[in-house]
Amino acid sequence: MNRVTGQTFEHEHITIDGTIFEDCRFVECELEFGAHETVGFDGCTFVSCEWIFEGPALLAYQFLAALYDDGLGMGSQALLDAVFAAVREGPTDDARLSTRAASAA
Repeated sequence: MNRVTGQTFEHEHITIDGTIFEDCRFVECELEFGAHETVGFDGCTFVSCEWIFEGPALLAYQFLAALYDDGLGMGSQALLDAVFAAVREGPTDDARLSTRAASAA
């Protein structure tokens, strides 16, 4: 994994997969995430940036959008609530979510 520290990026297209950015500043950049490798940001600043999702990241985005639109029928909102509850709790290696926990809350 690459590590970039204390750099300023302006008006750049950056593929972020496989990189940990620390104390970096991004100004009017296009940040492309493909979900092919882990990415990390610590202490970074983003000003007027655009996020681009490609490959597996785009598929995940489209799936979440379908859930939001209730594309899976009844129960989609419970799954989406469980996904965002897990996101708020922080990173984990376990990708298993329960809609029962989200419904009971």
